[in-house]
Amino acid sequence: MNTRNSLTHIFAAASLYGASLMGFGACADAPAPAPAEAPDDGIGLSAAELGSVLASCSTAGSSGYDSDTKTLTLALGGGVTEVVIAVPNKQLAVNHNPCVDSNGVALTTTSVKKIVVNGTTGDDEVIIDAAPGSFGGIFSVQGGITVDMGGGTGDAFKVRGSSGVDKWTVGVSGSDTFFELSGDKNADVMVSNAESFVIALGDGADTFTGAGGAISAAHLADGVTSLSAVTDDLVINGGAGNDTLTGGDGDDTISGGDGDDTFKAAAVADGADTLAGGAGTDTADYSARTGDLTVTLDGVANDGLASETDNVGTDVENITGGAGDDTLTGSNIGNKILGGDGDDTLSGGTGNGDCTLDVDVLEGGAGDDIFNQGSAADCGDSMVGGAGTDTANYGSRTNDLTIDIDNSSDDGEAAEGDNVKTDVEKVVGGAGDDVITGSSGADILDGGAGDDTLSGAAGDDTFLEGAADSGSDVMNGGLGTDTVDYSARVADLTVTLCMDSAAATGDSTVGDCATHNDGLAGELDQLINIEGVQAGTGDDDITGSTGNDTLEGGAGDDTIAGGGGADSIFGDDDDDTLTGGDGDDYIDGGAGTDTGDGEAGDGDICTQVTPTNCEL
Repeated sequence: MNTRNSLTHIFAAASLYGASLMGFGACADAPAPAPAEAPDDGIGLSAAELGSVLASCSTAGSSGYDSDTKTLTLALGGGVTEVVIAVPNKQLAVNHNPCVDSNGVALTTTSVKKIVVNGTTGDDEVIIDAAPGSFGGIFSVQGGITVDMGGGTGDAFKVRGSSGVDKWTVGVSGSDTFFELSGDKNADVMVSNAESFVIALGDGADTFTGAGGAISAAHLADGVTSLSAVTDDLVINGGAGNDTLTGGDGDDTISGGDGDDTFKAAAVADGADTLAGGAGTDTADYSARTGDLTVTLDGVANDGLASETDNVGTDVENITGGAGDDTLTGSNIGNKILGGDGDDTLSGGTGNGDCTLDVDVLEGGAGDDIFNQGSAADCGDSMVGGAGTDTANYGSRTNDLTIDIDNSSDDGEAAEGDNVKTDVEKVVGGAGDDVITGSSGADILDGGAGDDTLSGAAGDDTFLEGAADSGSDVMNGGLGTDTVDYSARVADLTVTLCMDSAAATGDSTVGDCATHNDGLAGELDQLINIEGVQAGTGDDDITGSTGNDTLEGGAGDDTIAGGGGADSIFGDDDDDTLTGGDGDDYIDGGAGTDTGDGEAGDGDICTQVTPTNCEL
């Protein structure tokens, strides 16, 4: 963006329009009231310039007003190339001077339906100032304000909002370049040939939308070529209200100012925008996006879709993702991160200061989401899974963890105070000796390295064991039909299931559950109240309990005995020896040369094996 004349403050004209202007009469040739002394506003307009008369506005003999079309044409020139257009008390004024018709009669919001501003070949500055009065409801035609900045190379068009609730939209009419003021669809601004475009919204709870539609010359005035408010680089300043701000297709700089502001991205990637939150609790909202996002609240220009390079500042607290598979990462303060649809990866950052403030809320939404916890304890994170299979991942931790999927803020390391909600289905522990307890649903528990104690509670739970010896783990399925998954193992396993008194039902009997002898040689896992085993690719030895077990050998020459109960036994690949035991069992040898023995029971089914004692 050309910034030679691009200034970031908008002139606060409200205080400069005194009582004499509010009630000016028909005598336009009378000397204009002396302008009030203006504060240093950073715009470059001195008090003298603000009081300078633009002849096409304030001189009856040179008035640019056409009563037939109700159009006021303002021709910059005569030494006046910087103008502020405002409507104090519903009366039109330029540079603090009332505008009149050729008879010297004041022009009001009822007599003017369109304003056309024609710039010079120099560097012009045009400011539309809504502070002393709203433009909304004034104009009845599209392009109610048409501004052609002329041929300069440093022209600047600026808009300043009021202290009320303003709504500003580019492209409000669809395929056009109109800029809507104050929420009135008829109060449009059309701009061409400006090198900079600055928006300051004032102190209300404002809405600015810079992405409204394509540019169509059909909506432009004759001879006006398309610049456009949509594709130029915008500077947008939110002010003190709770603002909703959307940039255009250019590389926009958007500052929320005070208040709880929302930076709402358009549905498709636009320019490389810079978002500065300011005071308040601010949100980068990418919910309209369908592609995969990467957003990190670190002030680095690598956010948005691939190659979009937005820069979401560290003073933006919250992120809302879209429908893609997003990777969203917070900062060192309390964040709220919403994944939306898709399989998202959410990380709260390293907020570990005042834990009454630096609390992260991670919400996955639909999809299979991952909540990544860093390598060190921080302040209590709340992890809300939503639909899908969601994971609380503590895999980077080395200290002992206690995690209970029960909606209580007592998870993580000692005194960390995380809250793993009951709609999180999977927990991954770290390298310490972790204690992880599931919910009443179907949980997936992975203790990681260390001597872990994993309890499934109610529900049909799965306990994941990694590719290598991961420590001497105690895995208690509790109620439900629970499975230990050793499928990642390549060495030989020995697993013997047992059932304690709390889980034994019907004809089941209590086994020796005090023995730690499961897993790889020397691993010493202990499996209690487990009904299913998925073995790996070694030559495994698996023995069921007195309940109804599902035992699967995987690859390798496996030896599997069902024990009591009606068991389902699968040899899978290679040459297996499969024995049903008591009860009516189902034996499937799979590939290889397998031997199947139903033993006791009068309803054993054997398939893909050399059968013995099989009724079917």
